[in-house]
Amino acid sequence: MFKAQNIDNYDAILKKYQNEIYINPDKVIKICDSILVQKDINVNIKIKTLKLKSDAFSSKRDYQKSLDYMIKANDILPRTEDELLKIIVLTKMGILYHQLKIYDKSVYYLDESEIKCRKYAVKDSVSISLSTNYIVRGFIFKEKLNCDIAISFFDKAIKEIKQSSKYSQNYNKVSIAKYNKGNCYLLMGKLELAKASFLEAEFFAEKQKSSSLKSFALKGLAQVNTLKGDYHSAISQLEKSLKISSLVYDLVLYKEIYKGLSENYLATKNLERHKYYNNSYLNTLELLNNKERLSLNNILDQKDQEIEILLREERKFKSFWHYLLLILIFIVPALFISKIKKIKKENNIVENNIKSFKN
Repeated sequence: MFKAQNIDNYDAILKKYQNEIYINPDKVIKICDSILVQKDINVNIKIKTLKLKSDAFSSKRDYQKSLDYMIKANDILPRTEDELLKIIVLTKMGILYHQLKIYDKSVYYLDESEIKCRKYAVKDSVSISLSTNYIVRGFIFKEKLNCDIAISFFDKAIKEIKQSSKYSQNYNKVSIAKYNKGNCYLLMGKLELAKASFLEAEFFAEKQKSSSLKSFALKGLAQVNTLKGDYHSAISQLEKSLKISSLVYDLVLYKEIYKGLSENYLATKNLERHKYYNNSYLNTLELLNNKERLSLNNILDQKDQEIEILLREERKFKSFWHYLLLILIFIVPALFISKIKKIKKENNIVENNIKSFKN
């Protein structure tokens, strides 16, 4: 697809398709594959391309494949001197391990990324990476039901974005932070604060022209109306959300919309529509469970491989000490005895010389 390009051209291509990961991720994946087969790309372009391909799989909720490509990028990370690129890759690793619910590894990479951000001289250049870092930490606390701390991280993330010179290019991150603040307020029973956050999430999603983010925001607003008992308004918002979400393939989003429609149609005693959406919800849930099982199996396989490597290293370590012990038991005494014999022989020669001298 591409003829030989210079570095600036490849950068321009990657930036162009970055905004399409939510709209047409399959197209982005093909573009990345076309770049990766080129022989003239340097290590920075290769890392950026692998990261973009990972982003495209993330937008499809295929976190295992997304992680596979980020691991490839992370493996060649020591070959680049671009500290900003290192921060981006480490942050993405933290995101993916969070999405796979491996929180200890997520925090490890987030910590590594934050350390590099703090050390970086030009603060404006790392504001967006820091904001992403805070958003992911907010996710982790939200999932652990510590909403007060989660909200504080979402607020820190929004503050970093607003202070950045790239604020207008990152409305999507503001929308994500606002949406998750709304979810926290829902969990805390603060419906009006939740509604305000979801409305702001919708506003920034529209500014970013992101169909999936707008669909999530509408789903959030529908949840508020459901809790208020305004089921017809909730149904209207969910149907609008479902229509918008048809532009993106997001099983998690579909699952939540179908569940909401099923519950609200049941509340309005429309049993036919309730049954239809309940079946849609159950089918989508099964698809998601199958994908999660596959991801979990892959992770377990990786863990088994890591354990096998550790065991091999341990065996090598034990073998080393085993051989060293044999040396100490057999060879060292033999050398000591040989040394004693040599000393005795030398003493005999000296004694004989003395006798000869006396005679």
